[in-house]
Amino acid sequence: MSTEIPKYTVTVNGDELQAVHGQSLLALFVENDIFALKSNQVTGEQRFGFCGMGICFDCEVLIDDKQLRRACMINIEKNLKVTTGDNHG
Repeated sequence: MSTEIPKYTVTVNGDELQAVHGQSLLALFVENDIFALKSNQVTGEQRFGFCGMGICFDCEVLIDDKQLRRACMINIEKNLKVTTGDNHG
């Protein structure tokens, strides 16, 4: 017996991506070749999460226009709207 895992549309910087419920947001970024999540405040270099467990803070993104969160700590759910990089100021 096979149980289908729900799929959701996640909006990232205005683009709609398909994701599996429970998948991490960081995994969705990797799957879709999105590697510039924010700029280093000192050097301006593009950053992407490298620890994958919430310590480095290099995967911070704006969720639903309300709060900065670490993409490696967010699981995909319905109606998720994400803004990355310099798009969120």
